[in-house]
Amino acid sequence: MEKTNLSLKERMTALRSTTDYKLPLKSYVMVMIDGRSFSRVIKNNYEKPFDDKFINMMNEVTKYVCKNVEGCKFAYTQSDEITFVLTDFETETTCAFFGNRLTKILSVIPAMATAKFNQLVIANLCDTPCSNSDLKQMILNIKLAEFDCKAWSVDNLSDVYAYYLWRQIDCIRNSKQQTAQTWLSHKQLSGLDT
Repeated sequence: MEKTNLSLKERMTALRSTTDYKLPLKSYVMVMIDGRSFSRVIKNNYEKPFDDKFINMMNEVTKYVCKNVEGCKFAYTQSDEITFVLTDFETETTCAFFGNRLTKILSVIPAMATAKFNQLVIANLCDTPCSNSDLKQMILNIKLAEFDCKAWSVDNLSDVYAYYLWRQIDCIRNSKQQTAQTWLSHKQLSGLDT
């Protein structure tokens, strides 16, 4: 066994950094967050096929993350999903969000979204006429929302546009399907496409 002259701190830092992957600098970084098990949250708490309160909450979450993530240039929201594009090449001194460290992107961005969404849910509960003790119990009983996250880099703007086009096409398909399922029976929809 090879002996090293590394201190405990140096050894532990080296071990911790073995999975500290970084996305390439000077590239487009795509970050998609998605509500974890949101179908139950939406089904039980919001109107079908579309709920203005939920849509407004997702828009507020999107704006909050955009405002607080360095290099965020664009975001697209549909249902419980938000996709952001980040850049670090505006100027020579522009920095990547956490140096494009994947672990930071995958943890901080969904944490921001989760915190903001839950804050908005609680704020909406405060509009409910009830006593303080009832309100406290309602807050303690809410199912907290959680977002998961994926992140990757793309080399060119055409791929960024293509990704957002794909999400828009999916949004249109999902909207038609959701509306149809709200107003028509399963039997009436059987064998139909969008």
